[in-house]
Amino acid sequence: RLLGAVWAEFVPEVKALGASKELWTTLRAAMLGGAGSLGDSQIAGHEALFALMKGCIHHKSADAAAAYKMAVSSLLDNYALATLRGRLAAQLGGVLRDNPKMPLGILVEPLMKEVATSGVGEEDFELHSQLARHPRLERAQALMMLDAMARVSFA
Repeated sequence: RLLGAVWAEFVPEVKALGASKELWTTLRAAMLGGAGSLGDSQIAGHEALFALMKGCIHHKSADAAAAYKMAVSSLLDNYALATLRGRLAAQLGGVLRDNPKMPLGILVEPLMKEVATSGVGEEDFELHSQLARHPRLERAQALMMLDAMARVSFA
């Protein structure tokens, strides 16, 4: 958690020092945690990721895109872990709510494919609600969401 908090506060300085590569590696390792389990380091790693993403957005750093992609990838990779998925969905929903210019293309299609094959839970509705209200949601993405939700609700 401390890694994300400090890095988020000093994004330009960390970039100038050239320490980003090592920090990204450390963050990825923390997010992986134990195989197939949800541990404290995995939760802390994800919290650090979202702190970093918010800091990068605040500092208008290009690393915001990398953090966003990493968060989306982690959501999809950990879809089977409902507890972690719920935390990630809530965090992503908050980022999307607070940042109406965030692109949705890398999130909506792969997420709806996962929804169609694995279903949804109560923990998913906050993110889906934010996606539905997001100003950058395109018509095709909205239709994809409707289709996936209809298939799940009638299954």
